Amino acid sequence: DLIYISNLNQELINHEISMSSINNFDKLKFEEELINKVFSKIDYKILFKEYPGSRSSNLKNDYIKKVIEPHQNITYFNEWLNAENIYKNSSIIMTSLPTSGLGGAIKSEKPLIFIDIKKIMPLRDELIENFKKEFFYYNYDSETFDKLKKFLLNNVEFIKRKWSEKKMNNSNFKEEYINIKPKDE
Repeated sequence: DLIYISNLNQELINHEISMSSINNFDKLKFEEELINKVFSKIDYKILFKEYPGSRSSNLKNDYIKKVIEPHQNITYFNEWLNAENIYKNSSIIMTSLPTSGLGGAIKSEKPLIFIDIKKIMPLRDELIENFKKEFFYYNYDSETFDKLKKFLLNNVEFIKRKWSEKKMNNSNFKEEYINIKPKDE
C-alpha cells in the first residue's frame, strides 16, 4: 500500500560530517519513531525501501531491521534497485528530503507524502506553498508523527480521492520544477 523511501543514511557512509545539523543518532531515532508511532499503528502493508548505496557500515541497516522485525505489516528492502522501478507496485509514496528520488516519486503520479526535515536539507521556501497544493506536505516538528498517523488511518481509497482533488488544480508544477524534457533555449 505504501512505500517509504529512506534517504537519511548518507552520513553513515563517507560524506562530509557537516552535511546536516542532525546527527546519525537523531536520524535513526526519526525512522524508529516513524516505524513505531506511525507505520506499526496503521492497517497498510508498508515497504521500507532503504537507500542502499555504498557504505562503510551496516549500522543503520542492522538497527532498522531490528526495529521493523516485530511488525508484520512492514517489509524491509535493502537491495540495490532504484526506487523508480518499484513505485508502480505501490499506492502511496512517502519520503523526506528533496533528493534525486523525489523527482521520480513526483513523476510516478502516485499520492506523495513529503516530510520536510529542515535541519537536514530543507525544501526551498518558495516551493513550500506549491508542495502543499500538489502533495501531502508535512513540516517535521513534534506533531508530525501524530498528524501522519491520523492521515494514514484513512484507507488508501480515501487518500487517492484526496490526491485526485489536489490534481484538479491544473498546475504546471512538473513542467516547471521537474526535468522531464529539455527547456527551450
